[in-house]
Amino acid sequence: MTHTLNAADVAPYPRELEQATVTALIRHLLLSAEEISRKARESIPPPGESLLDSVMLSGLFVNTWSTMFLLRVIRAELPGQADDVARQLWDLWEDGGTMHELIWDYKQQEGIDPAARIEFDAEPVSDGGQT
Repeated sequence: MTHTLNAADVAPYPRELEQATVTALIRHLLLSAEEISRKARESIPPPGESLLDSVMLSGLFVNTWSTMFLLRVIRAELPGQADDVARQLWDLWEDGGTMHELIWDYKQQEGIDPAARIEFDAEPVSDGGQT
């Protein structure tokens, strides 16, 4: 039998830096990914209608799940550094502005012109990795 629990009780989002352990972020992201996945499946429109909302939720699911997965790998492979990495990530999320500034720096480091405007298709389509 299924029962209902409140996510804030099971895996609350850390409110202070000291609470932002790797395990706390993993637990919160795990439950968030599950909820986003459910919403993405529920948002699939009837044939002929725009898939944009569903695609955006699916992208959010993949990104949330991937962050959780990578934190689990960091916890397993670098246990002595995992909480520090999690706290750095949480601090960037909470700051908000630094992530936007770092995009410029990271684009330069990856050999992408940071001043260039990069455009994507309005409705990205995945071929399931077939290309």
